Amino acid sequence: MFRLGEGVRKDTKRAFQCALRAAELGSPTAMYDVAVHYRNGIGVDQSNSEAVAWYRKSAEAGCADAQSALGYAYFMGILDLKRDMVQAECLLRQAAAQDFPTALSNLGALIADGVISGTWEEGIDMLRRGAALGSNECRYNLFCQILKHKERLQDPTDTSFLELAREALLALEDAFNDNYPPAYQLYNIAAKSILKVEREQANRPPRAKGKSRTGRRRR
Repeated sequence: MFRLGEGVRKDTKRAFQCALRAAELGSPTAMYDVAVHYRNGIGVDQSNSEAVAWYRKSAEAGCADAQSALGYAYFMGILDLKRDMVQAECLLRQAAAQDFPTALSNLGALIADGVISGTWEEGIDMLRRGAALGSNECRYNLFCQILKHKERLQDPTDTSFLELAREALLALEDAFNDNYPPAYQLYNIAAKSILKVEREQANRPPRAKGKSRTGRRRR
């Protein structure tokens, strides 16, 4: 409340003191808050080393926010940390196991892109989980993965990918409706590409009897 000025006069120094006291009493969330204060210099002198130390304490105490933030810092090599993909993957997986949306988005995209070990399907599953939780980042990254493999849309036998593409388009539409800026331009391009494929498939001659054929989605 002191940090945001909600119900009281805004006082970032007092906000930091409250967070620090709670952290010293063992609150993992407060430990994360202290790290954020140090990282951004809110109510205290900015310090990367203190931020990392408190992120680490919070992460070890099981806070998904801290695990995700510290994992991303290791991946990017920021906050005076050396880039360490092993540490990054370990921390992001801990946060993703708790269904933390940011971790699901970052880790899912990294696995799907082959940057971190795992299958494309595993990365997609993480992005789908995050999208189902309402993460606009996951919704966006899920459709980005569809576009990276859009040649599969032209294969009429790859019906599972088309179904995934439809799901991703609906997720992207949710992000668009949620006023998520990165989704604006991508949604218009994405919708046209999938509608084109569906029209082409709908205009193909019927298959021989006994073989399945996907129909058009009702609009």
